[in-house]
Amino acid sequence: MRRAFLFLLFLLEIGLGTSSPVGWLDEFFQIFKTSVNKISLYSPLKTIV
Repeated sequence: MRRAFLFLLFLLEIGLGTSSPVGWLDEFFQIFKTSVNKISLYSPLKTIV
């Protein structure tokens, strides 16, 4: 959980550094969607284990 939070802070720093925040937000949501999909895939495995 803490690692994910630090990763978000890292992404935020990158986003602030870029010139186009809109493009960064779009990229961030793509990353967020894929990570949520991965979590939803792994969560049944965690409940089994």
